[in-house]
Amino acid sequence: MKKTLILAIIATAAISGADSFKKEIAKHDSHIKAFFLKRDADGFGKYIRPFVTSDFVHSEHGQTMNFDQMMGEMKMGLGMYKKIDTVSMKYMSTSSKGNEGWATCWHKMGGTMVGADKKTHRMEFIGTTKNTYRKENGEWKLAKMEWTEDKMMLDGKPFDPSAQGHGK
Repeated sequence: MKKTLILAIIATAAISGADSFKKEIAKHDSHIKAFFLKRDADGFGKYIRPFVTSDFVHSEHGQTMNFDQMMGEMKMGLGMYKKIDTVSMKYMSTSSKGNEGWATCWHKMGGTMVGADKKTHRMEFIGTTKNTYRKENGEWKLAKMEWTEDKMMLDGKPFDPSAQGHGK
């Protein structure tokens, strides 16, 4: 009986710790969504900068970038859109131990853009990241964001912008 009670207490503490970690990292989601819907890369950068580590690493398709490089790419990407109407993120899993935490996140962003043909098209981006967090001065900060899968769709069909000369 005591053994079962101890295991139940440990399990409850672990779940509570995971919920606390998830709640802490998710507190920025509504702000991030608002910046993306406004296509405001500069505002996003200013808002999120204090919540990433000084040695932050962004990894995508084998390319590694620091925060400023990632922001440059993001600004260019958001600039492709005429209007963004869909921004969502779901935590598929979260865990933490000590001063380290991990989250696997699913992302989706969509909207309209004007193509080279001067017509309006629907562009969607869907992907999954594996994020690593580090607790610094009592606050969780994003240390690494690694894209494990992503795809773009143009008018509902797979789209590779690098094949169009736009780079990715």
